[in-house]
Amino acid sequence: MVLILSVHKALTCRGILYLILAIGFMTHAMISSVFNIAIVAMFEENGTLIVLSASEKQEILGIYYLGYAFTQIPSGRLADTFGAKKVVGFSTILAALLTLATPFIARWNYYALLGTRVIIGGLEGCLYSSLPPITTNWYSTTPSSKFLSCIEAGAFSIGLTYLTGGYLIDLYGWESVFYFVGSLSLIWTGFWFYLVYDNPNEHPRITLEEKIKIEQEVLHFERKTFSLFEIPWKGIVTSGPVWAIVIAQMANYYLSGILTYEGPTYIREVLQYDIAKVGLLSSLPPLGKFFTTIFFGKLADYLLNTGKLSTDATRRIFETLGLLIPAGLLAIQAIFGQSLTVSLLALIGAKLLNGACVGGHFPNIIDVAPNFSGIVAGWVYTYSAISVYLSSKITAILLEDGHTFDEWKYAFWVSAGVCFLGFVFYSIFCSTKPEKWNSLMSC
Repeated sequence: MVLILSVHKALTCRGILYLILAIGFMTHAMISSVFNIAIVAMFEENGTLIVLSASEKQEILGIYYLGYAFTQIPSGRLADTFGAKKVVGFSTILAALLTLATPFIARWNYYALLGTRVIIGGLEGCLYSSLPPITTNWYSTTPSSKFLSCIEAGAFSIGLTYLTGGYLIDLYGWESVFYFVGSLSLIWTGFWFYLVYDNPNEHPRITLEEKIKIEQEVLHFERKTFSLFEIPWKGIVTSGPVWAIVIAQMANYYLSGILTYEGPTYIREVLQYDIAKVGLLSSLPPLGKFFTTIFFGKLADYLLNTGKLSTDATRRIFETLGLLIPAGLLAIQAIFGQSLTVSLLALIGAKLLNGACVGGHFPNIIDVAPNFSGIVAGWVYTYSAISVYLSSKITAILLEDGHTFDEWKYAFWVSAGVCFLGFVFYSIFCSTKPEKWNSLMSC
């Protein structure tokens, strides 16, 4: 606590917001990914837990994203109306408590465990659709790529979860990782409620200098307050640029599904590594992506601020790096992935380059709909969550005859195709200009 308060005095309020959000995405990612490492060990204990089939294990991993999908639009609207602080804070507390209770629920009943996963997914989804509304209150469009890179702190913590989780499970059993993650998440909510405010005007500790600077930067958004009945639903659901973001994010999440969430299982069952090494090797791609995302976010903002590239060109180039090249690397993995060296290079390379999307379709939500960023983000992440769920279901179907490379290669080919099609669709329909329905007069 003393360390955080010391940092608080040294940073601007906007810097603190970035730091707390980054840590928040870390704790949320820990909650979402803890099962991916725990499931490798928890159902192998005959007599302690019921032994599940491969399809039942995939259902536990994937069903989280059904809950995640259902709350995206409502939570985005709530964040637009009441502010992200309350929406994110209270949902995180509940998700953390359910995570702490997961070992007891897992021992009790399989279907209760599935239900718990759905609820946790719904609660976790509130953070992502709440990010654009708080971004538009604190940042202008130009530096938003750097700010939005805080979302990839989650990738860093997934790596930490796999790394520490492997050793915790090895030393103290699979239950320990749930207690560890749930406790960290509860601690984070205390800092969130104390340090974060929805906009500069509400912040009691912001300096006048910083407040004036922020107000000058965000003036061009011309935000208005809209009632529920004034939301231009028809414009949103028929917008080509919005669907471009939706399809790109669906491809991005499908890629994450195969690289991040299925990775530990692939390393354990195909490459035949023990649980400690599974955690170590699985941690490398997400840990690396965190740093490349920060790099790409700063690079995108630099190119825009200096006028070296237009917003449109920046979005397209960074999307090429984030989706098209990873599609090629997944194709290589599908052909030569039996080699540990090839697998590490291909999977880590795909994950690292995927961080470039922070300068592509991620900030594009704010480009096209600054006044309705929460609603649009909810729309985008609803389909994204469905994409991850489909990823787990498709992978389960492809692997139902066994976890050999001959089965896994088809999963990698499908992922490569999804990324390629997502890139093509985005390249055709993306736009960086606010949609007409973004203003009240056009609603």
